[in-house]
Amino acid sequence: MVLSFLNRKWYCLGCFEEERISLLYLKENINFPNGISLPSWVEYETKAGCCHWEGVQCSNTTGRVIQLDLYDIRYWTLEDWYFNASLFLPFQELRNLSLGYNNLVGWIENEGFDKLSKLKSLEALDLRENSFDCNILSSLSQLSSLKHLNLQEIFGQRNTYSHERLLGLKKLQVLDFSGNHGIKDIDVLSVLELYALNDLVELDLSKNEIEKFNTSKDTKTMHSLQVLYLDGIIVSNISNMLQSLRAFPYLKNLYLRYMKIPIATIYELRHLSKLEGLFLDNSHLDANFLQSIGVMTSLKFLSLSSCGLGGTLLDHGCYCGLDI
Repeated sequence: MVLSFLNRKWYCLGCFEEERISLLYLKENINFPNGISLPSWVEYETKAGCCHWEGVQCSNTTGRVIQLDLYDIRYWTLEDWYFNASLFLPFQELRNLSLGYNNLVGWIENEGFDKLSKLKSLEALDLRENSFDCNILSSLSQLSSLKHLNLQEIFGQRNTYSHERLLGLKKLQVLDFSGNHGIKDIDVLSVLELYALNDLVELDLSKNEIEKFNTSKDTKTMHSLQVLYLDGIIVSNISNMLQSLRAFPYLKNLYLRYMKIPIATIYELRHLSKLEGLFLDNSHLDANFLQSIGVMTSLKFLSLSSCGLGGTLLDHGCYCGLDI
């Protein structure tokens, strides 16, 4: 590693030898037994070192690796990949780790995601489009520093739910849990323990089976949640589900795209007094929908792309994005 002094500050022009070697071990693991990914990760040292390798980002001040973007990096012709936490522990300042779409199916014994709790700076973890079983939830629950977590389509069709919970992520701000409807007997809402996520601002539950959100008197409302994606959810009674959204009184943007929404159910959203954006693109709506939206006086933006609607929207200060 080389240090440069500029404008009264030290800047790093290379990477730590320990981290360079660790990246090479990681490359070997990703390519086992005969893959050819990450050709820029080479044995010999360049001027900038490993900080300029594919998917690697280093801190300008410390020279430490702070981001590893390894999305879709492992060849799918290779066998299943098993996570090994020890390969990532040398990156002491790692903030963002992306391992999505790599045919991950589990982890080596005693090398689960819980061991990443030693990385105190880790804030973002992307595991989307892999094929885990539900045991991953308890393993992830140890990562108390996480603020962003992507679990889109992470459960393989062959697995069944085993009463695991996603707990302990009290700093979590953004959670993507979309596309996990395929696993048998999974109750999405009980799995996520939403009401314990006090800092959660954005939540994506699209393409899941959801009946309603718990709104009993004993249940705390989520005052932090502002953005909710429910695109293409599977629901038997949409009126009850929309009514239960009162659990999120400060919701500002709601996505209900690719849905069949009877006109009467829109009235169930009137209790969302802070709602500013409603996105219903590619949904099947009643022909008189536009005349009925006036009950939602807080709206500032209404998106109805590809809904096949015509008619007049009663003016109450809402801008409509219409691509009919």
